[in-house]
Amino acid sequence: MSNKIEHQTAVNVSNEKWYFPQELRDGLQPFNLSSETIAETLACAWEYSRCVIPNWTSWERYLAFNRTIIIAIVAEFRGDLIPEINSKNIIGYDVDELLSTLFGGTSMREDMSREFRTFLLMSAEKSRKQRDSELFGRYLNALAKSPQWWFRLRDCDALARYTIASALACNGFSEIPFREEQLQLVAELSDTLYDAVAFYKHRAEGETR
Repeated sequence: MSNKIEHQTAVNVSNEKWYFPQELRDGLQPFNLSSETIAETLACAWEYSRCVIPNWTSWERYLAFNRTIIIAIVAEFRGDLIPEINSKNIIGYDVDELLSTLFGGTSMREDMSREFRTFLLMSAEKSRKQRDSELFGRYLNALAKSPQWWFRLRDCDALARYTIASALACNGFSEIPFREEQLQLVAELSDTLYDAVAFYKHRAEGETR
């Protein structure tokens, strides 16, 4: 599948026009999310995916990546919709199937599946406002332990290495061409560049001090 704009279809919701492939809706269970919220979430996931992975050689893998980003976005603002246990079904999507589609046949599947599920665990915990939990307390303590730990947690929180691995998988690579130390450095640079651009967004959301 070529990287062409025809995958996008305009959706009019409340005088807004959102663009995303209609395939992203397949399997999605909206629960009590409004049609406006669903449309904006799908469009946000599509635009984000196009920014971080502008080219791909496998539409099937790319679509799976988009769907994992939809799950990630929902986890960030409606953690109550993310099962607290290790469930394979999240908002209608089979997470195991998505990760198998995205990373199947590569050496990255196990590590990136763990990375994505760890992101879901912490993002959902934060958006549930359960900041007095033991898990969140341990998370805060780990952030303050050292700069290296802070960047590794930020790496997971931003899905940095997960996105790098996804970009490689979507373009026919079967393994990450970096040692762990190199991957940490690339993730740190990516997170720093992203945070510099997104500072005002995060400040508006109360995520900076």
